[in-house]
Order: sequence, then structure tokens, then C-alpha cells
Amino acid sequence: MENREIYQKIYDELEKYFPAGWNKVIYYAEYGEGVYQMEFFVSDHKGEYIKCFDIPGVTMRELLDTFKIIDGYIKKTRSNLSEKDRWTNMTVTMYSTGKFEAHFDYTDLSENGYEYKKAWKKQYLV
Repeated sequence: MENREIYQKIYDELEKYFPAGWNKVIYYAEYGEGVYQMEFFVSDHKGEYIKCFDIPGVTMRELLDTFKIIDGYIKKTRSNLSEKDRWTNMTVTMYSTGKFEAHFDYTDLSENGYEYKKAWKKQYLV
């Protein structure tokens, strides 16, 4: 599966959670030894973000089920990468206009994951 297909599948799975008037979605996936973490943030036209777990009417179970489906798509692609090419985290920015951007990072997050996440939020959630 090509990256473009994965981005579309991620969008297709997440779209049902986007509130009316959304402008931009920042999706984050992080992979470690046998574990993964996913979340996304939705912004409105004012640039204010809401974390996926805080979207009204959306349950934790729904999100976890959705993230499990997305993991299935990502896991197939990551498993085909060599060890040196296997990224640790991915950020996909999706716009209501249909435009998207993807960024892959190879930072070992086992030591300074908390600091990395703080810097990530400063970079992406401004």
C-alpha cells in the first residue's frame, strides 16, 4: 500500500469524528517496541484545537476501535521497511480543502518521549 493510500484511509476512518466547520486535522501516530499511540487534534476556522478524546459525543471505545483499524494499515507498511527506514512517529496534517502533508520522524522516543511530545505540540498545534 502506498503512502497516499494510507493517508486516504486514515482520513476515511477519522472523518466521522470531525465536527462541522472543521478546518485542519493533525493526526499523530507513534510506534515503539510492540506498542503504538495515536491521537488527533481538530481545529476550527479560528485555529482552536480540540483533542480527539475531548470531542463531544465520541467515546473512548469508538476511538480505540478506529485506531486499531488504522494501525492495521500502518503496520503493513512499516513492516515492509528496513530497520533504518522504519520511522518512530508520523504526523499527517489534513485540511478541509483536501490538501495534506505528512512528516516522518526517526527519533528514538524511549528516553525523552515526554520532551519530544512537548516540542511536537509547539510545532504543530500553534
